[in-house]
Amino acid sequence: MEGFESNRGFTAANNHHACLAHGKWLALLNSDAFPEPDWLEELLKAAENNPEFSFFASRQLQANARQLLYGAGDHQISGLAWQRHTGFPAAQFGLETAELFSPCAAAALYSRQAILQVDGFDEDYF
Repeated sequence: MEGFESNRGFTAANNHHACLAHGKWLALLNSDAFPEPDWLEELLKAAENNPEFSFFASRQLQANARQLLYGAGDHQISGLAWQRHTGFPAAQFGLETAELFSPCAAAALYSRQAILQVDGFDEDYF
């Protein structure tokens, strides 16, 4: 696989590989994330059932307190993206299907075409 000689960061790596990819969807998963066995299948099912959307978020649990959410997608507050339901009980929050401002790229599914149309992720975010 083609790579970089030095670490150019998360967004540059994802942009590079989005250009190399050939599929319809880009599934991003951080190396420190632990997906459920059906994680990708469920995201692809959501994409199939909601073709009007170009990205899909994952509900993320805190690694050391799995009863709490790390986040459930982002909403926008005062022009900034903020994770929804951070620190809230996982048994009660982030369970509903909802339209979001953006997903957390640590565990998300994006339309490859949509990413390429906007020239990728902002590489100022290392």
